[in-house]
Amino acid sequence: MATVRTVQQAINRAFGKLSLFGPGEPLPPEDNAIAKVCFQDMMGEWVNDQLMVPFTVLESFTLTAGTLSYTVGETAPVDLNTVRPEQIDSAFIREDNYDYPVNIIGEEAYNRIALKSEPWRFRPYQLWYNPTVPNGTITVWPSPSSAVDLFFSSEKPFTEPTSVTANMMAGLGYPRNYHNIIVYNLAVELAPEYGKTPADSVIVKAEKGKRDLISLNAARTLEPAVSELARSTRRDYDILYR
Repeated sequence: MATVRTVQQAINRAFGKLSLFGPGEPLPPEDNAIAKVCFQDMMGEWVNDQLMVPFTVLESFTLTAGTLSYTVGETAPVDLNTVRPEQIDSAFIREDNYDYPVNIIGEEAYNRIALKSEPWRFRPYQLWYNPTVPNGTITVWPSPSSAVDLFFSSEKPFTEPTSVTANMMAGLGYPRNYHNIIVYNLAVELAPEYGKTPADSVIVKAEKGKRDLISLNAARTLEPAVSELARSTRRDYDILYR
């Protein structure tokens, strides 16, 4: 069974690191409200600092014959109602119970395709994702000659907690290895609100946790960069490109 950790539990532990409230002691509503705002602001800063690794979700929808572009997001009208992806990592077409890989390309590569709207009797094998706002735009090439299902793995932004009862892993997408780091850093964030100075051990652990996340995320970006370079090299020999 997956470990359940709520925002409330993280808040309680953060207050405990500051010796403000004892174990099991109920928090006054005003203190809970302050802690929730600090939690939200801290996670917002972490997103900006790229400390939060977006979580990956596999989704699908049906492509329409002869249509190249589709919108994905939560602002109607859209072709797929879902949280707008930050980026798409991989994709495939499923047809007659067979899966066919789709290459992920960038805007420059898509612009080099000479015959974008030409009718083809093939399933799409290229995909460019543009993370436009409020909805992202998926463009496939060539356009499908019949309705087929597109499956794609995409990176979604973390959900901002609106309730202290939210499950940090299942509800918000915060990986398990983030939880303790969140607690110690939240304690550091809360301390000035109460005129407290965190213990040196709390500060050291909070700073180490953030450094670990920076290293984790830096390592994570290396492989996609190499893969994109390899795809770019192969595209140079495609006669359908300019």
